[in-house]
Amino acid sequence: MKRSLGALGLFFTAAFVSGCPVYSDNVLPVECIFATDCPFGYRCASGGICVLSPPHGGTSGDGGTGDARTDAAGKDALEEGGPGDASLEGSTDAPPAGDAGPAVFCGNPNDCAADETCSTDGLCHRGNCSVIPCINQYQCAITASGPACVRGAAKGCGADRQCFANERCIDGACTAVTELCTDRAQCGAGKACADGRCVATCTADGQCAPGFLCRTALGVCGAKAEVCLHTSDCRSQDRVCVDDACVPRCAAIGVCGAGTGVGVCVDNGCVPSAKVVTECERLGTSTGCPAGSICLHSHCYVSCAADAGGCSAQSSAPVCKMITAAGASYAVCGTTETLGAECDLTAGRACTDGKICVDGYCR
Repeated sequence: MKRSLGALGLFFTAAFVSGCPVYSDNVLPVECIFATDCPFGYRCASGGICVLSPPHGGTSGDGGTGDARTDAAGKDALEEGGPGDASLEGSTDAPPAGDAGPAVFCGNPNDCAADETCSTDGLCHRGNCSVIPCINQYQCAITASGPACVRGAAKGCGADRQCFANERCIDGACTAVTELCTDRAQCGAGKACADGRCVATCTADGQCAPGFLCRTALGVCGAKAEVCLHTSDCRSQDRVCVDDACVPRCAAIGVCGAGTGVGVCVDNGCVPSAKVVTECERLGTSTGCPAGSICLHSHCYVSCAADAGGCSAQSSAPVCKMITAAGASYAVCGTTETLGAECDLTAGRACTDGKICVDGYCR
């Protein structure tokens, strides 16, 4: 097939059709997001660059000839469910007509070659979405390169690099940095705020969601147990690659089932929820909060503006601290390890020297 348009042009067209933003200066120049953004015979590699995609092949377990996508499963899906059914309770049936080589598992279009579709059975199939249905969370659209699966949600994403510079990918949606957390009180029990994301606290790996390990020096989960580029790197029909980490596949359409931990379905993989728990909405007011409290970053904090020593009775937050939000300062109760003033991603103050912002402190 001749290349009718440059890969960059295809990328902008696909992004426009899907409703996703064109990438900004928070990443290096990007050619692609999906394999469908690249010319025929190419795939979208890490970093958004179109690279030659070898055909399916190779012996079981060797990953094919230079192709990290190829999986050693050697079998196809499985009993067909209804549209959007991503459950993979399979059989050993041969691949459908037109497919070649071992089965390649997928969670999103980028897991498949340019001439394939990631379909409802969680496998890459030869052909486009005009005849093969798209996997859950994606829909078929007409792009400059023909029919292709694009995200169903206008602000949908799988990683920060798929959002604008002033956004982060939180629970599968591009979210403004002003809506990120700044302190663990905004995240609910058992979580801390790390670089704007609510993450589980931990002292050992077993306390983290499947697919992640404990960063013991920081006391929070987030290290990736197994790094991947494509779902086939995870070597299992039950796991998918989401934001470079192998995580459990969603048990059903948009659902994270038992054993996956509390999480949300992003690119058909279960990841821990990282968004703020909303208690109130009107910043700097007591609206929606108990008497004597004030709303900051969607959380109700006990105010100590009238009495700097008024926090002494608050065993969980005994220290009166001055907090700046949206250009104004407020006195609220916190601790010596929370509500720090060293960093705040919502205000554009990130840590340097490889450190991350945990509850307002660079660590």
